[in-house]
Amino acid sequence: MLRTALLSLLLGLASSLGTIALLFPPAQPVSGKQASLSWQINDSHVVAGTLTSGDDSLPRLLANDQGILWLRFPLDDNAASVYRYLHLSMKRHPLDMKTTLVWKRTDTEEVHSELLETLPRESLWIHLGENPGWDASVDSLSLVFQAAGGAEIGVTDISLHQPSRRIQLAALVNDWTSAAPWRNTSINSYSGVTRFSPMYPAPFAALVLLFSLLAFAVLHALRQGRTTPDWRSLGLVCLLCWIGVDALWQLKLGRQLAETHRQFAGKSSEDKLAAGPDAELYRFASDARTLIEPRDARVFVSSSNDYRGLRSAYYFYPFNVHWELRGQELPPPRALKSGDYVVIVQPSAMRVLEKRGVIDTGRGVIGADILKRNEGKTLLRVR
Repeated sequence: MLRTALLSLLLGLASSLGTIALLFPPAQPVSGKQASLSWQINDSHVVAGTLTSGDDSLPRLLANDQGILWLRFPLDDNAASVYRYLHLSMKRHPLDMKTTLVWKRTDTEEVHSELLETLPRESLWIHLGENPGWDASVDSLSLVFQAAGGAEIGVTDISLHQPSRRIQLAALVNDWTSAAPWRNTSINSYSGVTRFSPMYPAPFAALVLLFSLLAFAVLHALRQGRTTPDWRSLGLVCLLCWIGVDALWQLKLGRQLAETHRQFAGKSSEDKLAAGPDAELYRFASDARTLIEPRDARVFVSSSNDYRGLRSAYYFYPFNVHWELRGQELPPPRALKSGDYVVIVQPSAMRVLEKRGVIDTGRGVIGADILKRNEGKTLLRVR
């Protein structure tokens, strides 16, 4: 039973890979095969951060005080249409680092920004061709690293490659085995892949199962019906296909568990909030609460983003907080009185006219003084 199941599964896997290779061959550019485009760090334009000489042959890259390291690399005409895969290799990097790819189309002036959904790893293949904005009009590619201020980031390879079956497979394996950082939408759905993935693991497992069942039927036919089919073999094939898909899920969960432990283990409740996905909202609310007097003062939270508005209001409790869901962000100006507080969290339709000392609500103005402002978040007191 076991031998038949494993042989059927191996034949099904080989048939699936062969079918995909035939149906989705790597597209070769009209210009023909070209060498990969490999950049030296010294060739980059350092938009933010510092580039210095390291102790070894590896250049020393340091994030600025805001924790940003921004490298921009030039691209020749039509290079983006030729090179569809990016290889990024790093030797030293902070565990909590975020990496964003940025490029601009010269024909539409449209800027594309893609936050890599994979946690940092030493070698990463990315299928840029899956993004419709990656075409011949791209004239540069930027890598923006976000980490702690002054963090050192060691990049050993940044290169673009033409499609090949080897690179296709490497990118697919990278994508299926990479763990994505938890984000607010993670509670709603799980795709198992990143935005750069050309294929989902579940349909591939279904294809392997289909070919494995066909292989089982062929193997039985080759025996000329000398034995009765052992249907337990079919059950084992189905079980192994399911385990394969679930193993990828468990691998990602394991890596995410390790990342969550590193980020939150041993911290107090307040420190966990300060390190979580709402860190900037929590820190602003914590500082702003110390400026609100008396303790029963009314606090109006204004934001056109449901999530940011709701979370901001939550962090201002137990004050007398008002936040309107999908309605007018603030009550009419006549409903506010002196001593009330207004918290504006961008994006918001409210405009703060600092020189005039008023909030323009679109239905009138409210006289208010700015008490605290920080990166799209403003606390004001109504006069």
